[in-house]
Amino acid sequence: MKENIPEPEVDWFIFWGGTLILLAVVIPIVFIPDLSKQVIQSVFTWITTELGVLYVVTATLTIGFLLVVAVSDWGRIVLGEPDEAYSMFSWISMLFCCGIGAGLIYWGAAEWTYYYVAPPFGVEPRSDEAVIWASSYGMFHWGPVGWALYTLPAVALCCSYHLKKVPSLRLSDACEPVLGKLSQGAVGRVIDLFFIIGLLATAATGIGLGTSVVTSSITRATGLEDGFPHAVRDHHGHLFAHRVFGLSGAE
Repeated sequence: MKENIPEPEVDWFIFWGGTLILLAVVIPIVFIPDLSKQVIQSVFTWITTELGVLYVVTATLTIGFLLVVAVSDWGRIVLGEPDEAYSMFSWISMLFCCGIGAGLIYWGAAEWTYYYVAPPFGVEPRSDEAVIWASSYGMFHWGPVGWALYTLPAVALCCSYHLKKVPSLRLSDACEPVLGKLSQGAVGRVIDLFFIIGLLATAATGIGLGTSVVTSSITRATGLEDGFPHAVRDHHGHLFAHRVFGLSGAE
């Protein structure tokens, strides 16, 4: 006899709100790619030019805060129950591979070349200064700075889920100690909405980079023509491989 397990509830505000925002971004990219490219480039230029210092300061403060937490008594708090199925090394390896994904495969050997040919901040391409930027700029993506920005919300979610036993991985619930009752109202809903949008955008970036790598590799290995239909085929193959990998670890 099956237990009466309640059906999960769908948050229609987040579902439809996220869907509409994503469609508002994706549809122009599909139908007016040239104009969309100009708009995206303008937004990117403004963010990196006007907010670059703020990003560096925020990331540095985040690293400092996490180091203080790690070396203090708070760093000894255990999050979750011991897992006998996998060792500490196995968990670290799986988390590292999930976090890096196809990004490191794609950029690991090419990023320094990209910044050497097209360096940031108006530096002359292929110059000695471009070499300096090319050898150091990647640390902001793959070094402690990038990982710190992932770790900070992870700590908040883990404390909410494992310590306070809140049966939810909503970011708004993790913000409850700071926001109070606001986390259960409109403010919390907006936080969850943007969290889902950011999550989908991050996943889409990883899959997009991975698909291009797979497509190019197949083209080089087999001589098949590279193009959109083949990218769609490889994309579905990529998703199928993810599905098989996920089910292989399910109990």
